[in-house]
Amino acid sequence: MTNENSPWRPLRERMAGLTGERALVEGTPPYLLGPLQTWLYEVILGARFVETRTALQLKLRRTDIVADTPGKVTVLLEGDELLEAIDATLNLHAWIRRDDSYDGKGRRDWWAALLLKLLTALAHGGSAWQLNEDLDGLTSRVDETVARAVRTTIADAKGDASTHLRKAWDAAYGFQPDPTVAYSEAVKAVEAVTIPAVLPKDKDATLGKVLGEIRNTRNKWTLTIDDKSGQPASGDAVIEMIALLWHGQRDRHSGPEMKLATPEVAQMAVHTAATLVQWFTSGNVHRS
Repeated sequence: MTNENSPWRPLRERMAGLTGERALVEGTPPYLLGPLQTWLYEVILGARFVETRTALQLKLRRTDIVADTPGKVTVLLEGDELLEAIDATLNLHAWIRRDDSYDGKGRRDWWAALLLKLLTALAHGGSAWQLNEDLDGLTSRVDETVARAVRTTIADAKGDASTHLRKAWDAAYGFQPDPTVAYSEAVKAVEAVTIPAVLPKDKDATLGKVLGEIRNTRNKWTLTIDDKSGQPASGDAVIEMIALLWHGQRDRHSGPEMKLATPEVAQMAVHTAATLVQWFTSGNVHRS
């Protein structure tokens, strides 16, 4: 009897003794290529054809997206180029979900059906890409437990911290990642929750100043969790995490020590920021 919660595998793989999750696939393997090309074709055909094609060509800065022959439209793209076009198409049509005009419901229903079709194709095809939370682009498929935790933090944080953390996540995991932006937005997200708590009267405060203030008053900071003695843990963990985030941003200023953030560095910065934002917004960092 098979565990109903175990991931599904094709019969030939089960017979070969393969179990567990199947590896995610990059690009557009043959079995995904057709469905994704069809999806893009349906968008172009269902929207105003000329305007949609022109907008895509301008956004991607290329002219060979589709071949338009009498009675037939053929999508020419594949691989990362096709995924890039889909990412751009999602961005171009994001406004439809907010369309409250007289005939907007028809457009919203049309777009919702297409979004569901794309989401299903990517999920069932084991793509390394999925729709982002705003449904306006592609994002790297991250462990769902981790992604859900960050989404919850973004929702609970609200305000500037939420906005910056969402931008950081999208820049770190989007189809066209920007590690520098991701790291910068991660720092801003933490500043948005720590400055009001640590230096509320300093209009020019930075995360560096926050770090210095907590270090200078470290005996006043505790956490909700207890340490090994059974007493509230000190704020040392907060100091270490803020120091890690602040000093790790090597591309903040130019100079001999300047070093561009890599995707891996940016992703770690985002997750560090998410933890700090969650700790401060949930009231788990205390100042006596």
